[in-house]
Amino acid sequence: LDLSGNDFSLAAAGLGSLSKWLQTAVLNLDELRLRECGIDDEGLQALTEGATNHCKDLNLSGNDSITASGLRYLSTSLQSDTCHLENLLIGSINIGDDGAEVLARGL
Repeated sequence: LDLSGNDFSLAAAGLGSLSKWLQTAVLNLDELRLRECGIDDEGLQALTEGATNHCKDLNLSGNDSITASGLRYLSTSLQSDTCHLENLLIGSINIGDDGAEVLARGL
């Protein structure tokens, strides 16, 4: 599912709905592309559980509003026994040392 280029900067609720749909749909996506969608920490929090539990590949590249705070939600989901995520693309996001440390804890 490729939703790249859509502006979700003010739509954390929409990302939450997408997450809930992913959790209830009778499917597992191979790939969810959300490149350059203006996703911030709140949006990542809303999206994380559904995306990590029901997708193999998640592309969040270019969502440069995501910080170490948002990556904490992702890291927690990566540690879950229900996580199906195999590939995470986060290019063009300046996660810094704090973000790298947070993600490393989830792996």
